[in-house]
Amino acid sequence: MDNFTGLNSELAETQIDNFARETLKLFGDYNAATNFFIYYLGVNWSSPKAIDFYNKYGPKMWAIRENFNILRSKIAIDAVDAFNDMASANDISVIEIPFSVNPNVGEYVDESDYTPSEYFDFNPLREIVSNPYKESNDGKVGMNIEKVKVIYEIFQEKMKTFISALSNVSTDFALYDPDGSIQASYKSRINKMVETISDTVTEMYTEIDSALETEQNIIITAVQQANDMLRG
Repeated sequence: MDNFTGLNSELAETQIDNFARETLKLFGDYNAATNFFIYYLGVNWSSPKAIDFYNKYGPKMWAIRENFNILRSKIAIDAVDAFNDMASANDISVIEIPFSVNPNVGEYVDESDYTPSEYFDFNPLREIVSNPYKESNDGKVGMNIEKVKVIYEIFQEKMKTFISALSNVSTDFALYDPDGSIQASYKSRINKMVETISDTVTEMYTEIDSALETEQNIIITAVQQANDMLRG
């Protein structure tokens, strides 16, 4: 009976579950990379520009994270529903929503829903921390440029890997979809998320590159001040 409509309950369930598991891992990767970058950037950059950067991009990166997690659940649920609608009509076994998906997923969020302490309740070591972004650190305004370069490079590499992996996530599920429109809609939603992430991080990179060129290097400044004092 399954072959009558081209539906295969076991195959569809496996494919949707694989999608859910893969995107859950990607959600974790994005969350870890973003928390790492935003927290340690603040630790090593203290200036009005640093605060402006966090206030601008903290909400954007949080909204992307939340909306990606919502999107992955909605696609998996929609795929299960699409399969089950046809399966029920043809007396074929229905399938379950993947365990790694929230069956009661809410609606998409907006940047305005952001809580300023979002990235600082826990740092990457799972220790309670406070927001490190300040206008100055012990009276010094600027950036520890060498450390920021390392943090920045790690983040860029992780985001490059994340975006590539998300771009290649399979949404080819064993559904009854003769013209391919259902699965094309899933892929379109993933591609839109990839575009949003790519545009946002590219904009972030431009501002970080500018800060690396224009902010004082607080380590160099401190050394120069010490030398000046020794010279009298």
